[in-house]
Amino acid sequence: MKRIGVVLGNRQAMAIRDVIALDADIEIVGEALQKFELLMMVRETRADAVILSAGESDLPGLCSHLLGEYPSLTIVVLGANGKHTVEQLCLCRWELADRSIESALGALRTAVRQPCGWMNGQQRLPLLEALDGKK
Repeated sequence: MKRIGVVLGNRQAMAIRDVIALDADIEIVGEALQKFELLMMVRETRADAVILSAGESDLPGLCSHLLGEYPSLTIVVLGANGKHTVEQLCLCRWELADRSIESALGALRTAVRQPCGWMNGQQRLPLLEALDGKK
């Protein structure tokens, strides 16, 4: 099976480099400290996913730009408080119950291989429940 190509999108995301290196399914195909570098790196590497960390003021805009340009891209946002999310263009955003890095990488793996609707049993964010008519 093809390894999942991931770009690490900021310094905090790069801190998990060693954990990713141990994962046989995931390969780091690039690292970028600046937003422009990140956009170029995703284009050049044709990455399957980007890992970012929360806390940047323009993170929503960056995620929107990435998903607008690369509709099949999966974005994992690592929260400082352990709240990790996975985002995809098909209006899927999932908050992961397990706060470990390993759980976030497992969610990334599953999201890339089975886009949207992949996390049965996880907590779906209320905004998206309203958008797709679920209660």
